[in-house]
Amino acid sequence: VAKEAFAGLSNLVALNLAGNQIDHLEAGSFDRTAGLQVLRLDGNALTDINGLFAGLHSLRWLNVSANRIPLFDYSFLPANVEWLDIHQNNLAELGNYFQIQLPNLQALDASFNQLTDLTPDSVPDSVVQFFVNDNRIATIAANTFLKKANLSRVDLNSNNLRTLDPACASCSNSNPRATGWPFSR
Repeated sequence: VAKEAFAGLSNLVALNLAGNQIDHLEAGSFDRTAGLQVLRLDGNALTDINGLFAGLHSLRWLNVSANRIPLFDYSFLPANVEWLDIHQNNLAELGNYFQIQLPNLQALDASFNQLTDLTPDSVPDSVVQFFVNDNRIATIAANTFLKKANLSRVDLNSNNLRTLDPACASCSNSNPRATGWPFSR
């Protein structure tokens, strides 16, 4: 997709390019769609998303699942993203080289990847729902869930966990008792 492909669509709020065969987007492809709030790029053949979303300060909802992305870092995203789906790629880690906090990110689906471990930087502090099922996670570092006061759901099923260090589940939530479905009767 060429850099000027969306040049005349300055009022665009939602763009669905899912289920195509897109394997490359030029850096700056979305620069002229600054008001874009919803972007679906799932089900394509993308291998690199670095630099694609830098100018999308209104972006709230991003789906880049079911691509071939081997490298991810939170610095690839604008700060206002609330919902991120990066499941079913080739991700070995949830990178956070610059220790970026995405203050509005509430839902993160990184399931069906190749993740092997989780660290405190792997999980943004603001996240409410965190899906990392069907990976290869064998290690969860101490304090991974510390400062995740809003975290209400973590899905770790179908991984390689053998033991779970209680220190990884330390949380700063003022009410650490699990409540609500599936815990309520």
